[in-house]
Amino acid sequence: MILDLKMPGIDGMEVLRHIKEEHPKVELIVMTGQGSEEDKESCMKLGAFAYLEKPVDVEVLSQIMQKAYQKARGEDRNVSDEKD
Repeated sequence: MILDLKMPGIDGMEVLRHIKEEHPKVELIVMTGQGSEEDKESCMKLGAFAYLEKPVDVEVLSQIMQKAYQKARGEDRNVSDEKD
């Protein structure tokens, strides 16, 4: 799942927390154009697969989505630590 932190009427951090509590196997990629280092640390502690700052390179996003999908399917033995 791709999630923005700043959305009208809803807090992305709360959505992340709720999804990981209710569906822990769902991998979330957080994207934001208004985040901070604190936000990144919080998201990663809450279980985000990756934290990306906008604008995001489409190739990087594609690779991270593929790795998240592999992890969700249990194929993450070779997933590198490219979660920045």
